[in-house]
Amino acid sequence: MNQRRSGRRRKMPAPLTRDPFADDRGLAKRKLRQLCKQVERALMTALADDCHDTLLLDLMVHTVLPWPNASRLLVAVAPCHSEAEIDRDRILEHLYAARGTLTDVVASCIHRKRTPQLCFEVFNPQAAQELESTLQN
Repeated sequence: MNQRRSGRRRKMPAPLTRDPFADDRGLAKRKLRQLCKQVERALMTALADDCHDTLLLDLMVHTVLPWPNASRLLVAVAPCHSEAEIDRDRILEHLYAARGTLTDVVASCIHRKRTPQLCFEVFNPQAAQELESTLQN
């Protein structure tokens, strides 16, 4: 017998929303938000305790976002002191050198089969506050 499969059309991708935690129906993804908060807390303690780098001690994690989903997370960091001069390339170099340590700390704090890949971005403190206010609206 020749059975025909009914061809299902793929859904159009959801339009970009301001909330990176919203799905295509507009519902908030509680587990994804929870994962990002867990990673944020873990990285805050890791930067303060586990990384023995003086440059990384001056950084603060402002927010963690899915980039584009839970398998890769964007970590927005900024210097604690607003008057500090930002050498973005140097900070990123130190962060990527310490990525193994940071990933180990994240893996021990979250309860998932696979640890998400961490991507970093450095903001000045004013831009980080604007990013937070945009995400909260």
